[in-house]
Amino acid sequence: MSYIYLNGKKSDLELSLGRVNLKALLLDCGVNFVEEGVAIAINTRVIPKSEWAHTAIKPKDRIEIVRPFSGG
Repeated sequence: MSYIYLNGKKSDLELSLGRVNLKALLLDCGVNFVEEGVAIAINTRVIPKSEWAHTAIKPKDRIEIVRPFSGG
């Protein structure tokens, strides 16, 4: 079994990494990126939304999902 870090937490993946793209991972995690503004970074590199479907997820990647929120 492979793993990644998702928002700082180790997450086991049963999927075949290397064949999984970022967009599929977000859908599988239930991230509603169509209605919500979301920024994604993999290993501290921000990934443009236009690249999500073409960005492969690799073992031990550190993925951060950031959503804006209002507050003070």
